[in-house]
Amino acid sequence: MKANRNIVRVALGALSAFIATTASIAAQERRAVTARDCVTVQYLLRDSLRPTLQVNPKGNRVAYLVKSPNLQTNQNDIKLYVGTLDSGEESAPHLVLTSEETSSLQWEKDGRHIVLLVKNGGRKEIEEIDAVTGEHSTLMKADSDVVEYSVTPDAKTIVFALETSSLNPNAPDLPRTAEESMSGYRIQFASVEKPAFPTRRIFISSQTALGQWATPRQVVIRSPLTHQQIHDVPYEAELGLSIAPDGTKVLFRYIDSSTARPQSWRDSEFVQKALVATGYSGTPLLALYNAVTKDTTIPIQSPFPNGVATWSSDSDSFMINAQSPVGSVWEADDINAKRLLASKGEHLFWVGLSSHLMNRVTPPNALLEQLVSWSTGGKVVVRTTPNEITQIAQHNDKFEITNRVSIPAPDLSPYSQLAGDGNRVILDDQNITTPPRLQVFQPQQGTLRDFAYLNPQFGQIRLVPTRRVSWALPDGYRAEGILFTPPDYQVGKRYPLVISATVYGGGFVCDSGDIHLPAFAPLPLAESGMLYLMRTYPPDWTLTSQQEHYPKGYPGGISEAAFQTELWDSAVDKLSGEGIVDRRRVGIIGFSRTGWYTEFALVHGRTPYKAATAVDNVKYSLGEYWLSPRREGTVRGYDAIYGGPPYGATRSAWEQYSISFNLDKIHTPLLMEQMGYGRQYDRSIIPPVPLSSSLELFAGLTRLNRPVDFFYYPSEEHQPDHPLARLASLQRNIDWYRFWLQGHQDPAPSKASQYSLWLKFETFNSRP
Repeated sequence: MKANRNIVRVALGALSAFIATTASIAAQERRAVTARDCVTVQYLLRDSLRPTLQVNPKGNRVAYLVKSPNLQTNQNDIKLYVGTLDSGEESAPHLVLTSEETSSLQWEKDGRHIVLLVKNGGRKEIEEIDAVTGEHSTLMKADSDVVEYSVTPDAKTIVFALETSSLNPNAPDLPRTAEESMSGYRIQFASVEKPAFPTRRIFISSQTALGQWATPRQVVIRSPLTHQQIHDVPYEAELGLSIAPDGTKVLFRYIDSSTARPQSWRDSEFVQKALVATGYSGTPLLALYNAVTKDTTIPIQSPFPNGVATWSSDSDSFMINAQSPVGSVWEADDINAKRLLASKGEHLFWVGLSSHLMNRVTPPNALLEQLVSWSTGGKVVVRTTPNEITQIAQHNDKFEITNRVSIPAPDLSPYSQLAGDGNRVILDDQNITTPPRLQVFQPQQGTLRDFAYLNPQFGQIRLVPTRRVSWALPDGYRAEGILFTPPDYQVGKRYPLVISATVYGGGFVCDSGDIHLPAFAPLPLAESGMLYLMRTYPPDWTLTSQQEHYPKGYPGGISEAAFQTELWDSAVDKLSGEGIVDRRRVGIIGFSRTGWYTEFALVHGRTPYKAATAVDNVKYSLGEYWLSPRREGTVRGYDAIYGGPPYGATRSAWEQYSISFNLDKIHTPLLMEQMGYGRQYDRSIIPPVPLSSSLELFAGLTRLNRPVDFFYYPSEEHQPDHPLARLASLQRNIDWYRFWLQGHQDPAPSKASQYSLWLKFETFNSRP
């Protein structure tokens, strides 16, 4: 799809017209929400590490990227909007650019020009766009896709990265010679030759005095652990390139291939649990590259630095979110507070380069540590709770709270974006039943006003009520959740219940929010007359505290799934005991790791589930075990779940708890969905590996004459992104649960074959 270069101006009266029509619609009957509505929700683009909502350095303009699903083209249009924030001149945002692939928004210091990564002619390039006129030009392009970049505020120096190797399952990663193909070659188990992580090459270039770009120079770093040169830099998720304003230094995250970590790292409890015990194939580091001296140093001894570093204006210090440095007082505090192995052990740190000092920016009781702004005078604004921003004054390496202000936006999602300074903040206002919109918050006045509606169509759509629920497990552990109820909910009536085995991820959840998990459709299912339960984490939740309540007596890591099984059994007991839920009509949906929980619950749980869904999930099955010999770490991970391999002394653990040996215990109708990662299943005797790992379960249940339906989405990744695939998954699951929990059949002729198969399932002996 070609990028739309036309500038689309939004009429200033559109916003007021929407408000007026919304008021009149409120008095009318709103229509029921559908799966199609959920798929077409527009969100701010979730752009890996870099925020997509940004106010310019002058504070008078805001730019943001919107992901807009297009069912007609089966693509997601990425739209760049710019709005004016000047006093007396504030205007509704106007559309500047529409493209099939746009990301990495960065303002230049003039407050007028924006730099973006844009796909042109099938290739990603770095472009400069005039936010006022929409004119654009290419700043930097290469022979292949530019996958990430960072630019100085004056746009005179750029550091960028190109992909060199990936873990794409569709790309050959074991080159074979013609001679090997003729003579045969050895197959190795858990080959150490295959890289554990994808790699990227980093380049840096500056403009000459004549305004021309110098030939990009590759950045070659020296490993601080092995002292070997690294040309192709291993990474996880993204390098997070961040160039200093003076263009002389670059910060980025990478995975060093060595596991010979310093003694201080080996003494760290976090490192032992997160890296050593899991068999992590490397050491995650934050690297500081000096473009003048070509030296590489590690400025903060933190495992798993996160996000993109923010530089001070003098290029002598930076801030970054990271796990507490090994051996530090902050790490000790995290251990005492049981914050390890969770995002709560990640804090906002300031690092001074010439001073060699470091400090935590945020207060110890911060529930969030999201940097909103850092001005030249040392004024720092941080989001410290979902509904609070804290103003902090910096004095050299010391940070002192000067003010805390509450944002009057109820249930604001902790994952929503904020941008601006202490005088004015733009926020992505959304919560469980509020679609994304942009609002302007003025901390000094405490006022909040609308700025842009991303989803005005929801003014005509009825959203179901919700309420908070809590329940206790037999050992006293308390869990919390959100219960979606039908619009006409009646007290004293027992309803079917669908459980989301995946925890609520924040934000608007018509389906699963902007992370686009498949199968989950809380609003449409509740609209159809069911209850829908999603677990939530309280503010003080930590994984370590939860692990203390895992049941005893299980081998390896099986207690994790056993805990989750009891979690949902106890929830059903509580709601059934209150006369709310009909325990004979309960369904459960799992995705990824929670798909393992779901299948485990069908075998070992107390709840007689009437229907279930497992999507693109790990199964810890025997089939997966022999289909996944890619890395020794993968094999060790499977062994760890059962306390050892499926042979010898630990075979009995596999026989007792692996789904491979317990298919006969499943009587619940199961809907399976598998993503294909770009591989078609077009040769019946050679199924792709992602599909093969699920065929063990599907074939076994089919042979046992158990009700199971299986769908494959060849073009989708783990979290399906194409609108039509998302719509198909949502609607299929709505139909599945309405059929099994309510006996309902959609009369659409196109679904006749679907119900014909499911009606045959009804004749099976679904439960003894």
